[in-house]
Amino acid sequence: MSDFGRPSDTYEALRRTNCIAMILEDDVAETDRIAWRIEHATPDPDNPLIEPAFPWDSGVVFSHGTVLKDSIDDLWKAWYSSAPFGTHDWRLTYATSEDGVKWTRPALDVCPYPGHEGTNILIDVDSGGINMYASVLVDPAAEPDRRYEMYLLRTPTYTFDRPDLRGLRTDIVIDGLPLPAGKSTHETGVYRYTSPDGIRWKPVAGPVLIHQRQPQNVSYRAYLGTADKAFVYRDLDGGYVVYHKISEPMHPGGLAPYDVGSPRRRVIVRRTSLDGVDFGPYELVMAPDWRDPHDLQFMELTSTPVEGGYLGIATCYHPLTQTIDLQFAGSADGRH
Repeated sequence: MSDFGRPSDTYEALRRTNCIAMILEDDVAETDRIAWRIEHATPDPDNPLIEPAFPWDSGVVFSHGTVLKDSIDDLWKAWYSSAPFGTHDWRLTYATSEDGVKWTRPALDVCPYPGHEGTNILIDVDSGGINMYASVLVDPAAEPDRRYEMYLLRTPTYTFDRPDLRGLRTDIVIDGLPLPAGKSTHETGVYRYTSPDGIRWKPVAGPVLIHQRQPQNVSYRAYLGTADKAFVYRDLDGGYVVYHKISEPMHPGGLAPYDVGSPRRRVIVRRTSLDGVDFGPYELVMAPDWRDPHDLQFMELTSTPVEGGYLGIATCYHPLTQTIDLQFAGSADGRH
């Protein structure tokens, strides 16, 4: 028999999220005649922090990666995607900073580029396809060769930029990672890498998530498919959590016929793993409801643990106007 006098755990989590209790001194859910507002961010006068400087970043100089202050050497570091102008040849590139404002792209000997022996390229496209969404984790207490861990979305089976090779390829492999039995190429998906220094990376597993497609005769919730957005974190319990985008059937009234994802919509799900390789079924954590504009969709969700919960930034897409905005998000448990 239900105890109607006792609020459920879900109710309490939602109640705390609605008042964003983790960033206010007091729980304001029971307080009258107060309000709060979110002010628009002001661009820093030092912007832009990184601009195109080399042939390999002339088109995309920063996209979808990790920026953090390294607890090992106290330097700010960025792992991000760069591409030449007019191409989608996204390479994993690297920059460092002492203050988070003035950034240096070091001339390393990892991946040369025509006319440049030293570059800030860490993983090139010829080592297994384009590189996106680098989630880098640092653990000073780990084994020396695994202090840096990265989850990287790679597309070994697809090429964008050679007109004679558009579409699926059958001969691209991820360097250093054995092929599955009977396969001639690796699948597009999220791969796990390790490194002793954050510069020289070795693939060790994957794909831990594979590029989303519609499977037949399987449980879709358990299917380890992701769209082209995924961020991986260490969870507070020592395991791993990933927030990633999937597509699902469009809700009534939300159709934008000219959207490339039509007739589906983009939502954010959460999965967890104890070992960082085997991720479980997803939980839906962010989707539009009756209070949202009918064309609202969600592209990305980042998450930062704070005292009492999590704070995040949600990337919100409006296909009717072809615009994107960033919205503030809060959660008491990382799920609601």
